[in-house]
Amino acid sequence: MNGAVANGAANSPVVVALVDAPAAAVTAADAGGGCAANAAAAPAAATAAVPLLGFATRAIHVGCPPDAGSGAVVPPISLSSTFAMPGLVKKDHMYSRLSNPNRDGFEACLASLEGGKHGFAFSSGQAATVTMMHTLKAGDHVVSIDDVYAGTQQYFTYVPPEYCPRFCCGEVCVPAGVLLHRMCTVRAIGMGDVSLATLALPFPLSPSCAPRSTPLERVHACFDSRPCFSCASPLTRRCSSRLQCRSAQPCDLCLTHRSRVCVVVFVLCCSPPARLGLGFALLRRIATPMGLNFTFCDMSAPGALAAAIRPTTRLVWLETPTNPTMKITSIEVVAAAAHAVGAVLVVDNTFASPYLQSPLALGADVVFHSVSKYIGGHSDLVMGALVTSDAALATRLRHLQVNMGGVPSPFDCFLASRGMKTLGLRMAAHGANGAAVAAAVEAHPAVRRVLYPGLPSHPSYDIAVAQMRGGGGMMTFWLDGGLPAACAFLGALSVVTLAVSLGGVESLVEHPALMTHAALPPAVRAELGIDDGMVRLSVGIEDAVDLVADITQALDAAKVVIDAAATAAAPATATNAANEPVVVGVKRPHPE
Repeated sequence: MNGAVANGAANSPVVVALVDAPAAAVTAADAGGGCAANAAAAPAAATAAVPLLGFATRAIHVGCPPDAGSGAVVPPISLSSTFAMPGLVKKDHMYSRLSNPNRDGFEACLASLEGGKHGFAFSSGQAATVTMMHTLKAGDHVVSIDDVYAGTQQYFTYVPPEYCPRFCCGEVCVPAGVLLHRMCTVRAIGMGDVSLATLALPFPLSPSCAPRSTPLERVHACFDSRPCFSCASPLTRRCSSRLQCRSAQPCDLCLTHRSRVCVVVFVLCCSPPARLGLGFALLRRIATPMGLNFTFCDMSAPGALAAAIRPTTRLVWLETPTNPTMKITSIEVVAAAAHAVGAVLVVDNTFASPYLQSPLALGADVVFHSVSKYIGGHSDLVMGALVTSDAALATRLRHLQVNMGGVPSPFDCFLASRGMKTLGLRMAAHGANGAAVAAAVEAHPAVRRVLYPGLPSHPSYDIAVAQMRGGGGMMTFWLDGGLPAACAFLGALSVVTLAVSLGGVESLVEHPALMTHAALPPAVRAELGIDDGMVRLSVGIEDAVDLVADITQALDAAKVVIDAAATAAAPATATNAANEPVVVGVKRPHPE
């Protein structure tokens, strides 16, 4: 990936390049992050453009001037919640929810590293996600990559129980919003606070199927030849049921009193609908209480994104590489598709960091970060961030940030700023170690498959080469032997720690099916390729030789389990002293 192979990866077959990020023009105002004192001391420098600065220089200096009062080279932690206003004159800060010196400095530095103009820090990555979603309105449509971070996916698709009507058929009764893949969906209209919900049922629904309650009038009608709303394929069989509640008893269908009218439309397709990445095209599409609609698709698959986008699509959410299956998608291609319908493209850059990837330069409108990972880099804080160059969107995000209140503490901002100063050095070490570990893992007989952006065997390696500046420290691999082999591998590690999260200086390993993605339905995990043999590895910056040795011996332990299982599964054939087969339970004559 553009440039020479770094350090320990020089003799590795893994092709990785870890070069400095492209320099960006930084003005004194951009670099200040509240540098009024410096500007006063050197007014000429404040108005002139600073020469192009490299990644490491910006990471150390932007937003981090010496303290104006004491001259301290490291800015102090400003723990004050309120700031004095002598003479009723507002200075840089008034109240720490609105702004804080430590937060301002962090936001300025991260924006510079991403090549953006406006940075926003939040108390967690989830807080940043929720804030971004609040730039939308009810009825807007969002397209998300299917293998999105599990926490983001749960936020996008979760419907609280109080918003879930229940549907009954025979003796089966399930809450609405159950995330299952079926050919049949139910569209419910007029259900109290839920104006529209698209619900997936865990059983096939036929035209003759009726709810358990009897005082219902059934009216049959036919649809026209419009495409099915759930799978976009032509309807080969159509029927609808109009159920009008007549009594004053609570309705089994919508949990409202039967004095109200509830309408349910059943749409069935005889042939399996077209696949859009995650199973059938209904794709867990639900209308949340906020009124947003979501479609999940594999954006790396040809045509999937174009099929998922609607006229009402207002936001596209992309991760590349994804967590945990390491899918890599062309940001430029997705940006073009999103902008064609006027949608905003948000790119989660957590796995790559601004050192390896620059989404804004590739067409993204907003960059998202879980700062807890590579930006902080030491597994000692929880934060999130957004970066954009769109002035109008920045104004909206600032308003939401300070009024929704999901801001980080000054101490967390201080830790994040300190971690960011060494981001370039750490990412170079992560990448060199990642290349060495990936080569060793790929060569081991216990491993069925490895996905690492720096390996030529990655199916999207060409895209990685084009838009990334290195392979990084994240990889996923699959062990033969399923869960027993995975448990043997995880239990044998000594240098690498079994824990969730990633991007810290220490190496971490986790089992997605039982840890980070355990909340996803098994069918969804299966569609994504998250099985019991999958292992996600965050390679730290320890000595590469120690990491390779530890992981190799743990893979050896897994291979023992795999071989034992294979032996146990093989047909047992007993032999006698003459090497003749012995049939158990049948009396044989003594050999002569």
